[in-house]
Amino acid sequence: TGNNARSTTSTPTTNFKPHNGPFILHHHRQCAGGDFLAQRICQTCQTCLICLTCLTRLTCPTSPSQTTTSIPHTVMTLHLFNPSHDEALAANYPYYYPSNMARRLQAELGALPVLWAAEGDAVLVDDAAPAQTEIPAHCFPGVRFVTARQTDADFWSAVDRIDPWGWDLLVRHRLRKLGAPEELLPDDAQLARIRQLSSRETTAEVLPALCGRLQCAGIGVTGASRIVRSWDEAEAAFAEWPSAFVKSLWSCSGRGVFRVNSVPTASDAGRLRRLLCEQGGAEVQKACASLIDFAMEFEIDAAGRVAYLGLSTFATNASGGYGGNMVAPQAHIEELISDRLGRADWRDPLVKACTAEFSSRFAGCYTGPFGVDMMVAQTKAGPGVF
Repeated sequence: TGNNARSTTSTPTTNFKPHNGPFILHHHRQCAGGDFLAQRICQTCQTCLICLTCLTRLTCPTSPSQTTTSIPHTVMTLHLFNPSHDEALAANYPYYYPSNMARRLQAELGALPVLWAAEGDAVLVDDAAPAQTEIPAHCFPGVRFVTARQTDADFWSAVDRIDPWGWDLLVRHRLRKLGAPEELLPDDAQLARIRQLSSRETTAEVLPALCGRLQCAGIGVTGASRIVRSWDEAEAAFAEWPSAFVKSLWSCSGRGVFRVNSVPTASDAGRLRRLLCEQGGAEVQKACASLIDFAMEFEIDAAGRVAYLGLSTFATNASGGYGGNMVAPQAHIEELISDRLGRADWRDPLVKACTAEFSSRFAGCYTGPFGVDMMVAQTKAGPGVF
């Protein structure tokens, strides 16, 4: 995205054939241009169809008879990118006006859900013309872009499910204005539960439980976190942890995060007091010497079954701000973490601990994807997971 985006005018190979899916996203190999592929995979043949970085088209080796046996997609899901989600959770107001950055992300990346949409699905965008120009239809056959003007009664009658990039009061209000049926929208109680689960209060609750599970599995752990609701509670945390991160209860990508060393500066104190006033509290985390930052990604279904999806690793700056993700094969990311942690048998215990904890915590109140940000940090006893 941005200034580094490649041209999308490359010509497809003559033997490229559209597939009926279903598809999954996967990171693997390198394309002819040297980029690691963020690929769209046909689950029928497990072969890359397209490099999402430079739009190189790759050939599927399966025969026509094999590809035509795929079960056609019959359920229509409406996808929409929602980069103001965390801001909207913090505001907790259906008429909230997103920040300039969130509006810019919406304008530039509104077509992003096309990467995981299935054939027959639709992606709601502000303006379909740029999306169709930047992402040619033959790259993602069967997925269409729709605008607000196209969401009439006939359109909604064909929609079976809505899948936004996060549910909140603002996005529900937006969809209601477009005529979305109430049965496709979450009610107030569901939205309140999603907001609570997204709060860093959940982080503070889950951390000791996950640490206990990992210690039982022989994995070294570190880190500490607490929720503070007054200036006195915050001062007590700073006295215990001379270096700490203060995090707003709802934020993302390092925004709403700042570091406090020993005594808070006047600027630090002002930011913290605003958080206490506006959000009713803040999270204070003990600062650790990070060796690598990563996340484990999962998905939970309506029955409470948690599936592990994979790893991502990312960079952060000294104040906790997000610096970008590494796009690389899963095996490479695992090797990086193993090298920092000093052991290769860490993944399965972490997956097992997260699966058990979140299955019981989320079952019955949330379905969909979620991630757990982690780090390998240096301690006096050696590397540990936080």
